Amino acid sequence: MKLMILGVIAALGISAQAAQEERSKVLKEEFHTIAVEVKAGDVRCSDLGYSNIQLKMSVPDLKWISQLDHTNPGEMQPCMSSGRCRPGNTPEDMIGGKPGTETTVLHRVLTESVVFDRALGTCTRSIVETVQMTVRGKVFSHRRTLDLGEQAIALCENL
Repeated sequence: MKLMILGVIAALGISAQAAQEERSKVLKEEFHTIAVEVKAGDVRCSDLGYSNIQLKMSVPDLKWISQLDHTNPGEMQPCMSSGRCRPGNTPEDMIGGKPGTETTVLHRVLTESVVFDRALGTCTRSIVETVQMTVRGKVFSHRRTLDLGEQAIALCENL
């Protein structure tokens, strides 16, 4: 009996999942030449905005370039992450005793994402902004999502 109930639950889960479809389209893609400061304080290990300690870099130009706010709660400026802080991926590794200003290219992509739930006749829309750059051989990135809410499916069909 338990197996039959589990089988029915699994089948319902699969059919509900099959009723959902996701579409996305790039709204804007840009490349910006920016300058970043590679120095203590601007390059740091921090868990603000993350569930673990990340190697972060302040990127003040994001205030003017991005559509969404890339400032994590508790931070003073927009920032990007290069993954978990660990040996080989620390501020000291990045700065290397040579603080200074680096010029890099910031890649920014703005995407609209729509999840259709045909069973409910609704769609959920969101805007996703991703930014990425490479500084001294390390790739930094950040992502922000703006939820636009749920709508009738007919309003999303042309997206």
